[in-house]
Amino acid sequence: SELARSALRTRNVPHVSRLWSNLVPELGVWAQLDSAILLAGRADAIAIEGDSILEVLDWKSDRDPFVHRAAHVEQMKRYLGAVGVSVGTLVYMTTSEVVPVRL
Repeated sequence: SELARSALRTRNVPHVSRLWSNLVPELGVWAQLDSAILLAGRADAIAIEGDSILEVLDWKSDRDPFVHRAAHVEQMKRYLGAVGVSVGTLVYMTTSEVVPVRL
């Protein structure tokens, strides 16, 4: 099926492959980002080595990766702030595009 091919293709993206053994899927993320913003979400995957968070990854299945790009980047920045790490990656599954996001 198309979904299975997309997942396998994403698994084989070089950036994802390098982190694969450290990825923990579907981790809950909760934080108070400021006095007016509470965050409750689920990160698609977080790369963890020992006690250190290396990176947050978020899979996106949009057919056109540019339509919601700004919103995706903003969501990732909130996840990064919540988990206290400065590096994240958006992985667009349909195109295998990798977009680094930094705080």
